[in-house]
Amino acid sequence: MQDAVQGHARSAVRDLRLLAPLELPAETVTALTTRWRPRPGGGAEVEVFTVVGGEENIHATAVVAAEREPLVPVSELAELDATLAPAGQQIDDEDIYTDLASVGRPQGPACGCCCAPPGTATAWSPAS
Repeated sequence: MQDAVQGHARSAVRDLRLLAPLELPAETVTALTTRWRPRPGGGAEVEVFTVVGGEENIHATAVVAAEREPLVPVSELAELDATLAPAGQQIDDEDIYTDLASVGRPQGPACGCCCAPPGTATAWSPAS
């Protein structure tokens, strides 16, 4: 997480919640704002929002951990990259939810999270 006030926090972003899509109507200027609220024990709560018609629309919230995260060695990133789906491969929503649950981040209808109904979400791995 990096911003003009705090600089680069080098702290983990935890409890990320994507609450609403960011709609960008054609020929409309939309200001995306980040609100940073320090927590008593360190770290911060973060909200990302827009203001439309005088009303705040919160698109995402997260908690920034108080402690700094160690840097990940490039060799570990290369190992992770080798396990990812081949470029351009379609990944269905059940695979995404299973992968997230396997690392302790359950998502999807089974956990009661706000998301698309089963079978309606699709992701694509980036093409090379």
